[in-house]
Amino acid sequence: MASWLLRHCSFTPISTVICWVVAGLIYWLGRRRRR
Repeated sequence: MASWLLRHCSFTPISTVICWVVAGLIYWLGRRRRR
């Protein structure tokens, strides 16, 4: 997952931050949903 994030989100610093935030939210929601 991190590899495609790095490839997809390496255009500008702002988009990189947004990408990591979105990815973190998806990952966190996925962990919550499994419980």
